[in-house]
Amino acid sequence: MCPKNLSQNHPRHVGRPDKTELPTGSGTGSKNLGASPPNRSVQPAEVESASRTSAKSFVRQPLTRQVLQSLLESIAARGLSAEDRLPTERELAAELQVSRNTVREALGSLEAIGAIARSPKRGAVLKPVDLSALAGISQVFMLRSAADFEELLVARRVFEIGLLPLVAEHATAQDFQEMEAANVLYESETAAGWLPIEGDLAFHKAILHASHNRFLIQFGKLLEEFFRAVRSRLVPNQSGYQRTLKEHREIIQLLSSGQVREAQGLMERHLNPDAGPQHAEGESRNRAIQNAKDNRRRKKPMPSGHP
Repeated sequence: MCPKNLSQNHPRHVGRPDKTELPTGSGTGSKNLGASPPNRSVQPAEVESASRTSAKSFVRQPLTRQVLQSLLESIAARGLSAEDRLPTERELAAELQVSRNTVREALGSLEAIGAIARSPKRGAVLKPVDLSALAGISQVFMLRSAADFEELLVARRVFEIGLLPLVAEHATAQDFQEMEAANVLYESETAAGWLPIEGDLAFHKAILHASHNRFLIQFGKLLEEFFRAVRSRLVPNQSGYQRTLKEHREIIQLLSSGQVREAQGLMERHLNPDAGPQHAEGESRNRAIQNAKDNRRRKKPMPSGHP
């Protein structure tokens, strides 16, 4: 049983002529009905071709996935947005002509990725898009070796360096204030003897939001959540922290003055984990990657970022 599409009322044969109106002397209408024109025998080659086409177009999907697709189409067609409430499970089951259990499974898939929130009083409510919710699940399968961490670092470097021209063009005074506030947080964490994880995240998040591109912001949030695991494995290095903070502030100055190429060059050095001993944070990240590999071999848990 295929679920109904909630976005339409399914009028019968809309935009399609009645069978009695189809011309009998032309094969065009007959092809739409899947029958051969009258007074003409179907050749074996045509039967074989039609069979192959039918096999390719017919893909069996689980009923829950079909219901999920219908739900998404319905949400879009109804113009629903964050904090709007979906119909009840009973109403959805009746409209889709499926069981409540199937509807519940489809809603559970949306809840798992943070697309909806469910409660006994309000039912299912749409939530703002947040791709970072997927990171916790995805990184379990994607970050398993030192090579995985290295690829993650490269991806982040390419993403953030490419982002800077947009930041220089669209950043506001408030955006630059957010960047400096992140640096203050970074300083307070290092002064307390902690790994400056939250301050560093806040700085790069502020740069991301200064692009004012909602798609890039979502992609960046996903990437940053992946990178949080790497930050928690950094080896404490006070001289490296001071260098990082200095580079943060230099990047702000370059962006605010429109020196995009200079800012990109500095960001490249700032994020490059292969910069060697002359770049203390890069050296620390290399140690983190090696520690991850060694700990995995010994099957010991990774050290925590904060005490």
